[in-house]
Amino acid sequence: MRQALACVTPANIGASFTTNKENTILFRPAPVDGVLLRGIYPVRLQILHLYVITEDDTGHWSVHTTGYSYDIEGLEGHEVVTYHYDSRPELYGEPNSYTKPHLHVRGLNTPLPMGKAHFPTGRISIEEVLLFAIRELGIEVRRPDAVAFLEQGDAQFQARRSW
Repeated sequence: MRQALACVTPANIGASFTTNKENTILFRPAPVDGVLLRGIYPVRLQILHLYVITEDDTGHWSVHTTGYSYDIEGLEGHEVVTYHYDSRPELYGEPNSYTKPHLHVRGLNTPLPMGKAHFPTGRISIEEVLLFAIRELGIEVRRPDAVAFLEQGDAQFQARRSW
């Protein structure tokens, strides 16, 4: 994830890791208020990634994503688009939450109040979010092969995901 983010931001991406009662690890890149992505339409990206590390009967360890929030915000703090997924919302006090990967577009409130709607998506990798930001928002890249690197990372994600 740090290598993918380095394609679009010079920010030194630290992270905080915490665990909860279900052995889910929370990955939140620092700074907490998001990282600046410069370009035609500069935005802030905030990331929250939840995962578990499990061991199978053969002693093989694997990482499984249990949730994510990839938030793209305008510089004034208004949400532009957010990709969410939370397979176990009951752990966070929201037992009736939408549990499939989805998208929020808060600015979509005319002519219908769609700002809180859950637009279905498949699972989204951080590489896909960054490619969206580059292609659709004109975010500057920091390395000449950034698009190819992110495409390769997304292809690996798609090949290895368990669902």
